[in-house]
Amino acid sequence: MSTSDDDGRTTPPHTTLASDTEAVEGSLTSSIEISCPWPGGKYIIRETESKLVIALKNGGLGLYALPTKETVDYDLGFYWNCVENDKGWLGLRNTVSGGFIGLASVQSSKAKISNATSLYHTMRHSFCARQHPDSGYVLLFIDTDDDDALLPMTTSNERLTFRYGKVTRWEFIKVDSL
Repeated sequence: MSTSDDDGRTTPPHTTLASDTEAVEGSLTSSIEISCPWPGGKYIIRETESKLVIALKNGGLGLYALPTKETVDYDLGFYWNCVENDKGWLGLRNTVSGGFIGLASVQSSKAKISNATSLYHTMRHSFCARQHPDSGYVLLFIDTDDDDALLPMTTSNERLTFRYGKVTRWEFIKVDSL
């Protein structure tokens, strides 16, 4: 049942709002704004080759396909706030969990494992972004176990790791522009 206002226009009995995933999916198929990570910005972080995005799912950090209208996944947290600490280092905080991307305390023999469980922006969760000449950014995190060397965040089987010598390029899709 719809109602009419004074000028004869009808109002539907309910309103349907586009979900976040519909807004994202529609925007990503048309035009998006790729930008430099900057404090105060909200981003979807996408790997340039696979087009998979960094997200939390069931508490685990990994790479996932960005949901569309057909593949809605309400358990996927793929929005990241870029924040800055008092020393000028950037951090990436998940908008759902509040956890920061960083080096986990448990490490494998070949690569250092990532997680997003800390609610504090420590040095293990601090990074700088270096623009890559072929597009995107290399994310360099502080390796507190190696004299604060910068360690690139990379991928391995849709997991995020930190490994010297391997370069992964990331795009920061500014959510405010969607």
